[in-house]
Amino acid sequence: MSFINILAIGAIITAGSVGAADAGTLRYTNFDIGDFQPIVSGKWQQSPYKETAKLAPATDPSSPLIVFAPGWSGASKYKSAFKTIQKNLGNGFSYLFLDPSTKVDAATRTLNIFSAVSASQNQGLQPKEVIIVGASGGAAEAMHASHSSINSQFPNIKISKVVAFYPACRLQFVGKSSDKVKKLLFLGELDQVAPATLCTDMKSKGRLRSAQIISYSAAGHSWLFKQAARQRNETSYGNCTIAVDGRGRWSYAGTNSTNGIEPVLNRFLSECKTKTQSLTGRVNQVYKASLGKAIGFIR
Repeated sequence: MSFINILAIGAIITAGSVGAADAGTLRYTNFDIGDFQPIVSGKWQQSPYKETAKLAPATDPSSPLIVFAPGWSGASKYKSAFKTIQKNLGNGFSYLFLDPSTKVDAATRTLNIFSAVSASQNQGLQPKEVIIVGASGGAAEAMHASHSSINSQFPNIKISKVVAFYPACRLQFVGKSSDKVKKLLFLGELDQVAPATLCTDMKSKGRLRSAQIISYSAAGHSWLFKQAARQRNETSYGNCTIAVDGRGRWSYAGTNSTNGIEPVLNRFLSECKTKTQSLTGRVNQVYKASLGKAIGFIR
């Protein structure tokens, strides 16, 4: 049985029969694949597990679908920013808010994007295009999903654009790509978690030919976090770095992602997090400016 057929069956069992899409919680099956190779080879139908997402469908089922992929700090951190994008774009789009598990790796979370979209299709959506908006690790997963070696496995899911807020470009799936998907990347020049130079180096080497890059000199990481304007800070992580290999496997100081990214992330945060730096005025400007440009790009 093919890669696509397995995915469709899993979505039908958990999401229900085809019909008019309903707003609310979407329950579906994803697969814990361990690395990217099972997607490329089509042999990924092992280790199923349950995921959920929030679906807000447009009246027209063919309207473009915007998929929000949060960072590894959790969907709640990005709810305010993602809802702002939804509010400004209005009812001409369908919206899918992912809340992926942190107990799996980056490759599995990348597959989760397709699993969720497939589940929404089995609920009645027929989007003419899919736009992925991701932040941090979710931005990296959005970029993985747009890679030709990955998205070619899903001919019924047309990814047309990616908006990536401070993506970890070290996670970008290795290998040549046709790079036809338009991308808008927002980078912070003070970012220690996902250094801007990793993305600009990829661009200079021709691996992000379809990408527009906007850099902010006063920004670091996590400026989309839900915070009151008067408390909008950023967090420093010293000189710590999470290593990620070409298969999407994480490691930090001897802790790896064999059992999911959560142990790696927890150790990284506990050992590397330092006192937050108050950047209220500058970060607010970046927050507003980047959201405005993202909305314009999507339109």
